[in-house]
Amino acid sequence: MERTKTGREKKDATLLYSVIALLCIVVFMACGYIFLSANFAILLFLGWLIAAAFAMFLGFRFTV
Repeated sequence: MERTKTGREKKDATLLYSVIALLCIVVFMACGYIFLSANFAILLFLGWLIAAAFAMFLGFRFTV
């Protein structure tokens, strides 16, 4: 018997969802840079974690 992966069906992103995701990333980076004086390269790297969370809600998986 062959094992097949059953993934969730991917959802389409709406304009509102995309704007909310972008605003979350921008606010996170701005707050980290202004209030914490964090290195911007690190904030860019951590911004991918926010983008990944939004992508997982849309049905994307990060496994092989």
